[in-house]
Amino acid sequence: MSSRCVARLESTTSTPRGRAEASTTLVGCARHRECTMAAAGSDPVRALDGVRVVECGVAIAGPLAGRYLAHLGADVIKVESRSRSAALGMRAPAWAPPDVGLAGGDMLAGNNTFNAQKRGVGLELKSPEGRDLLDRLIEQSDVFLTNFSVPAINSLRIDYEHVRAVNPDIVYVSMPGYGSGEGPYRDYKSWGPNLSSFSGLDYLTGDPDRQPAMTPVPLPDYIAGYHAVTAIISALLHRQRGGAGQWIDISQFESAVATLGPYIGQVSLGGEEPDRTGNRSPSSAPRGVFPTSEDDRWVAVSARTDDEFRTLARIVGQPEWADDARLQTAEGRRAHEDELEAAIAGWCAGRTREEAAYVLQAAGVAAAPVQDHLDHLADPQLRARRFWHLVRHAWLDADLIDGLPFHLDDTPVRHEDASPALGGDNADILAGLADLSPDRIEELAETGAVSAPADPPPGDAKPERPYFGWALPLLRMSRDADMPAGADGVATDRPARPGSSSTSPAGAGPVDGLRVVDLSDGMSAYGARLLAHLGADVVRVEPPEGASIRHEGPYADNRSLLQLYMDGGKRSVTLSLDDPADAATFEELCASADLVYTADEDALAIAQAAREANPELATVAVTPFGLTGPYRAWAADDLTLWALSGILQLTGYPDRRPLIPGAMLAKYFVGQVGAIAALAALYARTHTGRGQLADVSAHEVLLSTSQGGTGLPTLIEDANPRRRTGSSALGSSPYGYYTCSDRLVCLLALTVGHWDALASWIHEETGAEGVLEERFRASSMVRKQYDDEVQEYVDSLAGRYEADEFCKEAQRRGIPAAPVNPTGAMLRDPHLAALDYWSDAEQPGLGRIRWPGAPFRMDGTPWAGAAPAPESGQHNADLADGGPWRPRGDGTG
Repeated sequence: MSSRCVARLESTTSTPRGRAEASTTLVGCARHRECTMAAAGSDPVRALDGVRVVECGVAIAGPLAGRYLAHLGADVIKVESRSRSAALGMRAPAWAPPDVGLAGGDMLAGNNTFNAQKRGVGLELKSPEGRDLLDRLIEQSDVFLTNFSVPAINSLRIDYEHVRAVNPDIVYVSMPGYGSGEGPYRDYKSWGPNLSSFSGLDYLTGDPDRQPAMTPVPLPDYIAGYHAVTAIISALLHRQRGGAGQWIDISQFESAVATLGPYIGQVSLGGEEPDRTGNRSPSSAPRGVFPTSEDDRWVAVSARTDDEFRTLARIVGQPEWADDARLQTAEGRRAHEDELEAAIAGWCAGRTREEAAYVLQAAGVAAAPVQDHLDHLADPQLRARRFWHLVRHAWLDADLIDGLPFHLDDTPVRHEDASPALGGDNADILAGLADLSPDRIEELAETGAVSAPADPPPGDAKPERPYFGWALPLLRMSRDADMPAGADGVATDRPARPGSSSTSPAGAGPVDGLRVVDLSDGMSAYGARLLAHLGADVVRVEPPEGASIRHEGPYADNRSLLQLYMDGGKRSVTLSLDDPADAATFEELCASADLVYTADEDALAIAQAAREANPELATVAVTPFGLTGPYRAWAADDLTLWALSGILQLTGYPDRRPLIPGAMLAKYFVGQVGAIAALAALYARTHTGRGQLADVSAHEVLLSTSQGGTGLPTLIEDANPRRRTGSSALGSSPYGYYTCSDRLVCLLALTVGHWDALASWIHEETGAEGVLEERFRASSMVRKQYDDEVQEYVDSLAGRYEADEFCKEAQRRGIPAAPVNPTGAMLRDPHLAALDYWSDAEQPGLGRIRWPGAPFRMDGTPWAGAAPAPESGQHNADLADGGPWRPRGDGTG
């Protein structure tokens, strides 16, 4: 336990609205229960204790899903091979000792972003012995997870039929780029950037007078990874309640398209093709990023409401705006946003980004400094929330990882170990699960069937990351106070599955029968949408004037398409929590539920009180900054949250201000993590028999999502400056957009094989001899120094083709490439059509709307199709007079 832990639980006798209700408030360290149990000498219970996962993952999406499961307590066994790591160019960091050998690949800071908390086993799956050992692990596991391509899955015989034959009860998860269905892209090679362009996400990032801007992180990998965790825990819940194992197939392409729901709905209704809008919003104005008195330092400002606009007008010295007839509505302000932005920019220019943001926040206006990743070293909110963790590492004296972006107050998230060394747990895993002797393990290592762990780095003392000397003081961390105590690690015992009094009906969703009370806002609503489509009875509780999400764009006939997409299939009741009678009814409703999912802290206080009547009730608070810390009361929207994440500073064009990632992605990431926290809290009842509070910080969600390749540990290790680069990647080449005869394509060549295939094609078509020079074959990072030449070579090839034909030929040659598509192209996409992806709903007043289908396919518990969203208060009659909540019945939605 840290000597600086000051956690305590304070009992209070009033709620934020002044009602005399008992509640509990978390004060100080958000890991109170973990610290308390550590002090008592006992290990805390984790949400997924007893679950074993075998992961054959690569890159981001699969490993990210495995990492979340490991942090939540599952025993995640990462299967790797030395040959695969060599093919991906796993090298020692530049600071490592020159004779570090194979251990250097285990020291890369980026490994921790996706592999912390796991155990590692080295198996060569192409060998019969290695493949047999994998079967022995699968036989004793609950989940098998892979994001290999379909051809790789089939060649290694790790497809569902083979795995199910070994363990019929397993939850099998495949995550190929374009899914396992028989569509035309099934065997395509894909990486996150290709999926971002292909799905239409990239098209919406940038300014309308420029080509799209590339985000510095491949965001579709995170979309797929978060969806995978959601699907896996829901499948485990289904199995725990008497159901069987099943196949979850996650097409990363379909998963990304699912985040375009409101835009797809807009086009399907005959609306305009969505375009790039910079940092502006369809729902409010002004909203933008403005230069401050410091060079390349910016502040994000968003006037979300009429009141915030009037306050902003006063602060920036424009009080006359409050009486200007043109500016009385958001629509009017959007029409004059250039004029408003000019005045705001003038005010910001005389202040630092922190000064501007703090003055505006003190007055209740959403604002935030645009942070880069180094700013996260000293951010007071991250420090208060203990976002960074010192952990054990196989070869180093200590390591630094980011935490999960939520806290569970009864089954705390685990933050103890860095990523495992390749094969580092061979002895424990192969002896414990495959019953192999040390001699037999050594024999298999000599034949290559087992990848032996590297020798330790030379010297008596473990190496230290060179930045620890200056970074840890800024983080206010030390090894003595902040290293995890003991070396117990993850619980590897797999007890018998607990019995359950409930059953999951055949053909129903995985969480069918669970009731969710939903008070989400636009930032968190996607989590409740996922729960509804997984089978839960989700009841949206709105104030009499309607939930705020009903006023968020884009719109069709003044109806919020965001709300229609997020609330489809739910019920709606209206209650005023300021009214004592309605508050009492709300508390009874909460007491009848399994979960309360809320962005409203006042509602949370009532829900916490309802746990006295229903101890199994789980509560999830999804708020901008979590329930603790100095930013807790800050106003925020997706722009200001992205500003604090580090991604905004790196997205956009070198000669312009930073830009928000398009397509409202913040709302999906936050909602996905909200659903994960909710399902983890529900599954934890298996062990504890009681509900708990999950505290989700939207700020930390987006910061976590920014860590891949650009985050703090990688940045301070490689010391490469990060900057906005427009339509190319920061550190690799070729990696970016290239110009075909009709539109842009996204192409990347990360491996030597990719480059050789591309260089050969360029030489065949153009006759350029220079492209075959050996200097280009080193690595994509080395090629970056020749980026202008590489760009010229690739453009000379791309210009000979239309985008679709170029990408087909690239894929035939094994080169990851995809067109940069607009949203409307998805509705005409042959792959999605072949898979019968779309889901239509008849919405009263608008007609038939086409929505994205399931972001993942579960063969045993189907995803609920599209359904109309309810009118505000449509199901008030389902509330019996002052009594219990009526169960779902005919005609209730």
